[in-house]
Amino acid sequence: THRAERFVMHGRPVSSIWTESETVEGLLNGIRKGRVVLSADPDDSFITLSSGMQGIGDTIAPVSPAAVVPLLIEASKLQGGDRISLWSDRGVEAEWTTDDEEAVFAFDGSADRLFYRVESRRYIKEMERTVMTCLTNPIYIGRSI
Repeated sequence: THRAERFVMHGRPVSSIWTESETVEGLLNGIRKGRVVLSADPDDSFITLSSGMQGIGDTIAPVSPAAVVPLLIEASKLQGGDRISLWSDRGVEAEWTTDDEEAVFAFDGSADRLFYRVESRRYIKEMERTVMTCLTNPIYIGRSI
């Protein structure tokens, strides 16, 4: 927490790190590898992004630019009207709005992109603005030589 504010308090936002071990070194390695998801609150939206066995922070094995990259987006702890956006280096590739608490989306991405990442946004009536509730680091696309 960097300042006293109505919507900012200890534990908000939260960084989730995928690790291979629950140690300081494991956490640092997860951060170095980019296996990080940021959420507005520990009990709020959470998103994972994968392509086969590859996940956030990973690089998909080198592929032809013409190949299809199957992406799986799994979101939980959503609220009605949350908007999920899939981004690449070219901008927004797809968007979904859901009233469900949990949602799964499949998307056939293009291997001519550099990366894909996902975010969720929610309109907060009391604030009269839309805020980001979750943001994943990217999955990167490798290039064949």
